[in-house]
Amino acid sequence: MIRLHILLLSLVFLGIQLPDFLLAANLPDLYQMVNPAVVDIVAISMDEVAVSADENQKVASGDSGSGVLIDDKGTILTASHVIQTAEKIRVTFPDGQSSSAEVVVSVSWGDVAVLRLTEEIKLPRPVILADSDKVRIGDKVFVVGSPLGFSHSLSVGYISSRLQTGAMLGAGSMEVFQTDAAMNPGNSGGPLFNMDGEVIGIASHISTVSGGFQGLAFAVTSNQCLNLLDRAQTWSGIEGTIVQGRLARVLNVPQEFGLLVKRVSGVSWGGKIGLHPSSLKMTIEGEEFSVGGDIILKIGEMTVNDEPDFFKKLGDYTYGLSQAGKKLSVTVLRAGRIITLNEK
Repeated sequence: MIRLHILLLSLVFLGIQLPDFLLAANLPDLYQMVNPAVVDIVAISMDEVAVSADENQKVASGDSGSGVLIDDKGTILTASHVIQTAEKIRVTFPDGQSSSAEVVVSVSWGDVAVLRLTEEIKLPRPVILADSDKVRIGDKVFVVGSPLGFSHSLSVGYISSRLQTGAMLGAGSMEVFQTDAAMNPGNSGGPLFNMDGEVIGIASHISTVSGGFQGLAFAVTSNQCLNLLDRAQTWSGIEGTIVQGRLARVLNVPQEFGLLVKRVSGVSWGGKIGLHPSSLKMTIEGEEFSVGGDIILKIGEMTVNDEPDFFKKLGDYTYGLSQAGKKLSVTVLRAGRIITLNEK
């Protein structure tokens, strides 16, 4: 039996396709093969907290998730929401090696990001990204990640559906796999594997009533990840929410839509240009909001709106400016005044 497992594992490394019934029986070896490339990610953000009527204080908070090594240069693929507002990022491999990392690109509306390790360590074998167009409904899959802090946990399931969905308002259409492979907080950014040990998706979110896993998990398909990353979006570092209607009027927004900055990374372009995050929690009509931060009205010549692909167009626009060597400007509503922030 040991010799058979060694033979099967060797064939997988050589890229030779094996029947599903052989691979299904070989899941422990597949896990051993891919797990060294799966990483734990801790992202430290600095949040603004109101300590008095006139004073705010910065408080560190940590987000955790998973990711996966995709090349021999220290490139990590993960979910954008894990690292979007991070000031510092730490990546740890299952053998205990760890390194700080920097954001290369983050597509917040697509929930995909790329990190690059900044310290020299001995890297394991990277994973292979498969052609997700070849995945079929009913294919068996497995997930490796760190749900609720249980590092490098394995869960198994099937592809339940292939969906076109918007990740958030203004995101446009996104391709995701729905799967019943168990995912929970901490799995975000981790790889979804086919039974050849290749990555077919990156864990993004779950649909739940209880707050825990209920059989509905979603992963951005590998082809969608590659399409998004080919666009090389500029990392904004902003976590925000569109305000409109009655809420916009309550906040005195002088136009139909605004983008309220909830959090922002100081090392992203959003932080460097001087955007202020929110620091106050308010409940309006039973819904909690973070307020007190800048409300973005315009970025360059683009006015905030509710077009289905607004954030996609915004990402293309800001990247185009950076490629052309042009400086970015942001018009915001701050403390009742409209001001313009200019990139230095």
